[in-house]
Amino acid sequence: MPRIVVINPNGSTGCTAGIDAAIAPLRFPGGPALDVVGLPDGPPAILSWQDWHAAVGPLCRYVAAHQADAYVIACASDPGIEAVRAITRHPVLGIFRCAVAAAVARAERFGVLA
Repeated sequence: MPRIVVINPNGSTGCTAGIDAAIAPLRFPGGPALDVVGLPDGPPAILSWQDWHAAVGPLCRYVAAHQADAYVIACASDPGIEAVRAITRHPVLGIFRCAVAAAVARAERFGVLA
């Protein structure tokens, strides 16, 4: 069965639990395994460019050590996506870029609320 790892790039266990609860309806028998993980050595939250950069090392170390068929970075700023793509041959998706692609496919104009 394919395995998709959804990575919360910060150290917040509450945020990781919220992500896991949000994707629970996407799990179904015979579907891909959807594993949600947090990064205890990541920043407590990603609120600044310093936090964004602080997440890159832990993200890369996690992906290098844990095999999956695809990775999803579950943070609105898609931290470290290029760095993670450089160390794996598997797909690496960011939730912001995916949301923008979905919006552009449906309308010429859209807005982002942050």
